[in-house]
Amino acid sequence: MCKLCVGTSFLLMTCLVNPAYAADQENEADKAFMTKAAQGNLFEVRVGELAHKKTTSEDVRKLATRLIVDHTANNVELKRLATKHNVELPNEPNEQQRKELARLEKLSGPEFEQAYVELMIKDHKADIALFEKQIAASQGDVKEFAEKTLPVLREHLKMAEETQKKLK
Repeated sequence: MCKLCVGTSFLLMTCLVNPAYAADQENEADKAFMTKAAQGNLFEVRVGELAHKKTTSEDVRKLATRLIVDHTANNVELKRLATKHNVELPNEPNEQQRKELARLEKLSGPEFEQAYVELMIKDHKADIALFEKQIAASQGDVKEFAEKTLPVLREHLKMAEETQKKLK
């Protein structure tokens, strides 16, 4: 009889602990996603501002303007979501993004424009993958944020690809 009680108690404890563990894991995944999304927004804005300073191409300027506007607005929404979830967002792009920005700062003219557009294509493909993964693995308002943002990221990718064709 005692073995049955111990076994039942263990089973009950496992059932109670696992949902809490799963919720913690989901919260950590949401926090990591929000951090990456914020860094991505900050990077897109910074590199877009750089493009505005360096480009002579009206197509590149239009792309940069759209990215600055959309990613600034997205970051405002993301900050509200992060506050609701008690997540402190970074104020700077990540180290790799800062290196990319430094690399672009050294370029000028058509070389800069081509590198900028290629980076935006690469970056938005990575962003789309990140947001699709979050949508598949998440629930609630973080998932809703990702679902709302994903079509905008796809539009940015399309714009960057079209801009690249015009530069050739």
